Amino acid sequence: AESGILPRSDIFVSFKPGVSPLKESIETSSIIDERPKITDIDIERANKLKLQGNEKMKQKKYSQAIKCYTDAIDLDYSNSILFANRAQAYLNQKRYSDALSDSEEAIRLDPTFAKAYVRAGRSLMNLDKQKLARSYFVKGLKLVEGKTDDLSKTLTNEFKKLIAQCPEEVVEEEQPKTTELDPLKQQELIQDLQKSILNMKDYFEKGKFKLAAETAESVLKIVPGEKLCSHYLSTILTAAKKYQKV
Repeated sequence: AESGILPRSDIFVSFKPGVSPLKESIETSSIIDERPKITDIDIERANKLKLQGNEKMKQKKYSQAIKCYTDAIDLDYSNSILFANRAQAYLNQKRYSDALSDSEEAIRLDPTFAKAYVRAGRSLMNLDKQKLARSYFVKGLKLVEGKTDDLSKTLTNEFKKLIAQCPEEVVEEEQPKTTELDPLKQQELIQDLQKSILNMKDYFEKGKFKLAAETAESVLKIVPGEKLCSHYLSTILTAAKKYQKV
């Protein structure tokens, strides 16, 4: 039966004589083709819908344009231009995820379709994925750079401008610089700390727990985790809870 005669919703499974259904399914990946075969009539109708969609785009009636392109895709799902055109309509509506999806499908169908790379990259830019957007622009530029036709020249300039808007690498935030002490000041600081630790021990032994605790805390602010001060401070706090002396 001719595919153009049968209703599009009908799906038939046919087997070759002498070939087992299992073997045929393995060879063709799937016994049933979920999408109907595209006919010449389908292509003609899809092209008419595409032209209608283009007119709606000129009139800035983007929702209507999307409807035209969608109906056209239902008829001819192999046409990369239909997906790229609908991607542009989605971009105009700021539906960036949808635009990206259609752009990627257009590229899958025709990896040489430079406009689809523009639209994929622009979608990603608006989704704050600058680095990935740049990769699409770079790939698109390679397709058109050096060609002499007007469209390729226009796209070359557009790709270069877009690449310039995307950083090659994400610049990491500058980490605060640590200031190193000169040897003399470092030695003075060590001596001050040693003196504070001795004072802390002295306060502790004399029962001046509050002063001992304050001294220990001042040392720990400069040297977090200093073992002796941590031990004394823990002991003081425990004693304070028990005897209420601090």
